[in-house]
Amino acid sequence: MRDLGVGCCLAMLSTMLLLHDAKPLTADEIPADDAGVVQTQFQKNSELEYFEEIGIHQLKPGSSTSQLRKEAMADLPMHRLTAEQQKKLNSLLQSVTLYRRLPTLQFEVDADAYRFFMQHPDIAVSTWRAMDISKFQLKETATGIYHADAGDGSIGNVEVLYRDPEDTLIICDGQFKSPAVVRPITARSVMRFQASFATQPDGRVICTHRGDVFVEFPQHMVDAVARVISPVSHSIADRNFRQITLFVHMMSQMMERQPSWVESLSKKMDGISEGHRQEFVRLTKTAYQNAQARWRIANLPTNPIAIDKIIEPLKIQESNSTPAQPRVLPVNGNISTIASGRMISESSSPMRTTQITPAPLHK
Repeated sequence: MRDLGVGCCLAMLSTMLLLHDAKPLTADEIPADDAGVVQTQFQKNSELEYFEEIGIHQLKPGSSTSQLRKEAMADLPMHRLTAEQQKKLNSLLQSVTLYRRLPTLQFEVDADAYRFFMQHPDIAVSTWRAMDISKFQLKETATGIYHADAGDGSIGNVEVLYRDPEDTLIICDGQFKSPAVVRPITARSVMRFQASFATQPDGRVICTHRGDVFVEFPQHMVDAVARVISPVSHSIADRNFRQITLFVHMMSQMMERQPSWVESLSKKMDGISEGHRQEFVRLTKTAYQNAQARWRIANLPTNPIAIDKIIEPLKIQESNSTPAQPRVLPVNGNISTIASGRMISESSSPMRTTQITPAPLHK
């Protein structure tokens, strides 16, 4: 699950979030507006309908308007940062090449599980390796600082500038490389994730979250970015953010309904401390106990759902994945390509669709 493996760590390079799995554009797919949608309307509707079916509801689509970009910059929690962090952030923001407000999505989740993965993105990545859906590596080298390695030459460093239970701000720098790219693409980026939670009358917790992504490319890359990367990056970023959401939702479901499976998975996880492993297991047991109590009060069945049914939406349709021909354009005297990617399988989900009360995002 390459694009999930790159996009889902919640603290990974925006470069890779935006560029991985870019697909070639046909003439009728090139966006005519600032929204940056590169899919045909049929593809877009089909994908959104699929995520609706599995309980990932889009409240607002992604956008890249200049007004929204100004508002997002002005809303960054600068007062929470040190003078050194402010200087680093301002340096990047003064030369932003790409901006994207990711879709506002709403879904059911265990709030503690969501916050745990935001606090420990390396543990989320370790679960992918244990499930054999990615070889992606994310190692915490110091408190709030991570080194990322996609295994294909794409590497980067991530620093958490600010984090509270509902707001995370990170800065990244790195190098994107793949067989489809002649020369590595370097970039710096800032990502902000905001979330809020609302408890429903039946005890379920609904999360509403969104993200802002600012990317700075080297000056000599700006023209190429405008012609090649920008049109495809928005759609890819939106799709990967939905897959981030899918992963968190799926893991929450597994904790609540199949805790033994999660505990077995934890024994296969590498690259994390034993203390974090045990914390992951304790969180799973608590999520399971809370869900059982909630279902009993609501007179709902407490029988577990089959593991395959919960995890199925994360599987790749390998047999149906046919790489498209890459779009080739000159980049600073060389030839750079952006290759095709894959989509998650369109499968059923145990997520029921019921009326929910929105959780407003904090400004």
